[in-house]
Amino acid sequence: MQADASESEVLVARLNTLAKQFSEYQEKQGELAAAKEATRQAGEAPGTGESLESRGAPAPASGARISGEQLVAALKDMPDEGKEMIRKAIYQEVQRIKKDHEASQDPRARLGKEAGKAIKKLAHTLALTPVQIEQAREIATRHIERAVEAARVAKERNDPGYALSAEKEIWAEAECDVIEILTPEQLDKLREMDPEGIGKRYPRGF
Repeated sequence: MQADASESEVLVARLNTLAKQFSEYQEKQGELAAAKEATRQAGEAPGTGESLESRGAPAPASGARISGEQLVAALKDMPDEGKEMIRKAIYQEVQRIKKDHEASQDPRARLGKEAGKAIKKLAHTLALTPVQIEQAREIATRHIERAVEAARVAKERNDPGYALSAEKEIWAEAECDVIEILTPEQLDKLREMDPEGIGKRYPRGF
């Protein structure tokens, strides 16, 4: 129930953001309509576009929250390009929430994604060779499996402390394995970048 509530809160937050974007769009449409009206009154040729405001859907103040009923009513009168913008925004939010949910349900996928980012950053920073990159991926895969298994055991035992202890040990060993595939020059650069971490855990001559 707690997880469902959290997901609902996320969805509500995303929809509120979407509603704000839509309100800002309405406000721009209202400003455009006002500008066209001013031009018409000045004796110049009026524009051919029609705003939401002129159709009976007044633009709310900037940042004002609109209700679901107002959103539906406004969508009926919105120009095609506006409707398409809203459709794309909703689709993108739904897909992102879906991916986040899937990742949260699959710790292996989540850890794999995190490891991939870390390896990519390390490869760029230390100019890892293709062989070193492949070795780092193998190390990550091996330790991710251990972390997933530790999480499973901790859940069965209802022992969060076990999970934390196992995770700390696993990642310490993973770090050590990665250190071993680096050249002395690469390790020196890593020490310079992280003197309080890598520098202390792996001093010269360790």
